This record gives sequence, C-alpha cells and structure tokens, in this order.
Amino acid sequence: MPSLIIGPSMSWLDDALINNIRQDAPELQIIKAQYKEFPDGESYVRLPVEALDPDETVILQTLSPPQDRSFIQLLQIIDAALNLGADKIAVFTPYMAYARQDKVFLKGEPVSIRLLLTSIYAAGARFLFTIDIHNPDSLSLFPGKSYNLMPMHLAVKLLVGERSNKDIMIIAPDKGALQRAKMMAEAFGFEYDYLDKQRDRITGEVIIDDRGISVKNRTVVIIDDIISTGGTIALATKKLYAKGARDVYVACSHALLVGDSYVKIKSSGVKEIFSLNTLPPKPGVTYIDAITWSVKRILESL
Repeated sequence: MPSLIIGPSMSWLDDALINNIRQDAPELQIIKAQYKEFPDGESYVRLPVEALDPDETVILQTLSPPQDRSFIQLLQIIDAALNLGADKIAVFTPYMAYARQDKVFLKGEPVSIRLLLTSIYAAGARFLFTIDIHNPDSLSLFPGKSYNLMPMHLAVKLLVGERSNKDIMIIAPDKGALQRAKMMAEAFGFEYDYLDKQRDRITGEVIIDDRGISVKNRTVVIIDDIISTGGTIALATKKLYAKGARDVYVACSHALLVGDSYVKIKSSGVKEIFSLNTLPPKPGVTYIDAITWSVKRILESL
C-alpha cells in the first residue's frame, strides 16, 4: 500500500484538500507526522505507524520559513521512514528553499541548492519532486531522479476566466522568468514579453527597464516563480501602469510575501495576487490547489 507522509510544514492542509487527495488515490495511506520543538529549539518528529510499505512512500514537506527547520524535519522524516521499512522514498517539496543560490555570485559563497539536494539524497530519498523550482537546471545536482512540476496553468486559467485573448498580455518581471511566461502565454494563446531587471549584488537595489514594450489598454498578468519582498513586482507594476496598462494582476507559484510585501504590492496598483498553494496561506491572496494535482501525478510516475 503506498503511503503519503504529511510533514509538519504542511500541517495547514485542511480536510477538504486531504479528501481530494484520497479521492484520486483511495488506496493511499495518509500519515500525519507528529512534531514538536524542544526548549532548546531542536526539532522532534515521529511517524505514528508500526511499519511502512517498502515499495512506495511519498513525503510531502514544503521548505517554508523557517526554512532551516523545515529542512531538518524533512531529513528526520526520511530517516524515520527508513527505520519503519520504507525503501522506495520520494520527496515532494512544493517549495524548494535556497533555490535562488544556485551558483557563486560573489567569491566565497556556497552553492546552497547543491547542499540541499545532495543532503536529501544522502538521507535516503531516491526520487525528488518540486513545483516550479527557480532554476530547473539545478535539479541535475540531485543524484537520483528529479522532476520539476509546472501546474502554473491552474492559476492562469482561474485568473483569465472569460477574458479575450487579445485583451491579456503575459509579462515576465525579468529575462530569467521569460521561459515561464512564454510557456503560459503559448498554452492560452496570449502575447508575452519581459522587463529588464538589474539587481545590485551588494545593496540589493533593483532597477527595471520597460524595454519600450507596448501594453496600452491591456490587462497585464505578471508571472513569476517566487514573490518574496514584493519589491520587483511593485516596481514592475508601476512601470506597466506608466506605459498605459489598464489592469495589472500577478500570478506566482510561491507566495512567500515576507514583511509588508503584500501592502507594497497592492499599493503599487496590483488588482489581485494569485498563487499556487505551495506555502502556508497568507491573507488577501487567491490560492489554487496544486497539491492534489501534483500528488496524483507523482503517484502515477512512481
């Protein structure tokens, strides 16, 4: 019997979503990991079962803030699963933390994503699934089999509704997000383009150039993988309105939205923020269930 272990960082999943998963896989054994934090800050996890099927175990643990704790808990769950007899272990991390540190930008830095991926493998997982990782090429650093799931179309479909294809334009906030924007635009028959973003590696200051793109009287959808501080999205939105955009919406895979980022984005004129449910929910964001969609495909592929 295949097993799905729901880690501590996914404790916010409600019964409705869990029931959706059960409907697609009625034979699935769903286990909620027990967890606590010791007074000194160390993490404790336990899987409340006697044994696990050796053939198929999926661990669902997003690497949400505090990322370091979520990561340690993931490694602990892998080890606990092995102790209970699991052999074929797949890890599903909807949001992969540290993915933006995928190379050495300044001398003396680590390649953090390499450390995470090799540690997951070393702990005992041989399959890795994630959603819309910042740089898909990073997954080549995982020694086992890895898969980058792309359910962003679920968010775009809800966002666009009945709007005309001629009315909507997909915009990437920088050239790095262009492939993501292109994929969604071509799937729905929209036009697409990108803004040029430059970031100072020392100060973090961001400068955006509109590249002379034409968005006058258009409904613009900014598509990105991660929204963290909201600075890039706010600047991009102001640029687009200055170019004559009628409305600006945002769709992302991972709504981290730290600090006052939501207020910053809404103050720039964004009408609505859509996100996949890869992280604990934040007020004001419209979420689309990508977990059920992903688990179904993971079980089919194992």
